[in-house]
Amino acid sequence: EIRGISMECDAVAINLLLQCLEASSGSIQPGAEHEFLTLATGSWHLVAWQHASLAQVQRAARQLRNWGRAGCLWLTDLRGREAEEQRLALNTQLGAALAALPLHVFDGGHEE
Repeated sequence: EIRGISMECDAVAINLLLQCLEASSGSIQPGAEHEFLTLATGSWHLVAWQHASLAQVQRAARQLRNWGRAGCLWLTDLRGREAEEQRLALNTQLGAALAALPLHVFDGGHEE
């Protein structure tokens, strides 16, 4: 029974993070992407994505796209070596964030 409670708490935490990201991503404009990037990079790893439902993974995938877009906007202000280093860091962050998602749910692994 404790495991069920833990999974329910994980689902609530995932929903809260997604709500925050969705609210923040609505305002991604050049110069305003920092808030979204800070939230995404600082919080993504804090939730138990392995307990995400299909709907949550779909929402998370949309936020990964927003994360990439925000990162690209941020990179436009950088030049030279710093820009390349930050682009590589962004790619690494996005790869790790994608790897954390239970993509098997798209194959019918489990649904809400």
